Amino acid sequence: MFITPVYLADSTNSAAWQLWFNLATGTIQAIQVSDVPTVPGITLADSVTGLFYYLTIIGNPPPSGLSWGDIQTNQVTVPIGNPVNQIVVNDTLGGVHAVEIILGMLNSGTARNVLTPYPPVPQVSPTSTPAVFIYRQLNPYNDPQWGQGVANFLTNVYAVAQAVRTILLLFLGEWWESVLDGTPMWQKILGVGPSGGQSLTQQVSLIIQQRILGSPYVTGISNLVVSFNLPQRAFSISCDLQTSFGSTSVSIVPQPSAQGLPS
Repeated sequence: MFITPVYLADSTNSAAWQLWFNLATGTIQAIQVSDVPTVPGITLADSVTGLFYYLTIIGNPPPSGLSWGDIQTNQVTVPIGNPVNQIVVNDTLGGVHAVEIILGMLNSGTARNVLTPYPPVPQVSPTSTPAVFIYRQLNPYNDPQWGQGVANFLTNVYAVAQAVRTILLLFLGEWWESVLDGTPMWQKILGVGPSGGQSLTQQVSLIIQQRILGSPYVTGISNLVVSFNLPQRAFSISCDLQTSFGSTSVSIVPQPSAQGLPS
């Protein structure tokens, strides 16, 4: 039986997340979703001590030692909103599981003896839109995230934003499998003067625009801003994206990979 999904905004309002039960790991996890109503957190009453704990999702950028999308519970003296005893969530097969605090620890298991659950009203089918486009998430250092199952993947509009970041941060000549693909960072952007009657900013904006419009599910681009720091031979990119799943924005400061520059 599928029930009403639990949607939370992360602590920096960077994304929306759905709580679900991972059958492979036996743990409660959060997966990124889009275009859903969210709450900032949920207060759980410890089933043994009665103390209150506020459950939230770690935002981006995350604090040291944590990852974007991690579930965090902090003890609070006064409940934030109406406290509940359990949060009821689904697994991918429609099984129902109860998430609760037991002696200060977040626990989850097969839902039974639900006292004051959140959400309170079950329904016959999920309300979330199935993911059409899925992309592996990068950490703040632009490395792929692994080890948390589907929690390491972005969907739909968030996946498109990640794809755009990945496409822009792939430098020409950097990928051995396709050395002709990539942003011409060293060939046409940094350390290269203007040509053809265009300013350097115009030249680079056109290159960036072409790269972005070649990304999957991107239908348009607006408010593209390219800013140069000539003494440091660096620049930043920001823009608004129109996608098949809605609008989003990206902001990038390209940097060389840890493996060094291509020869």
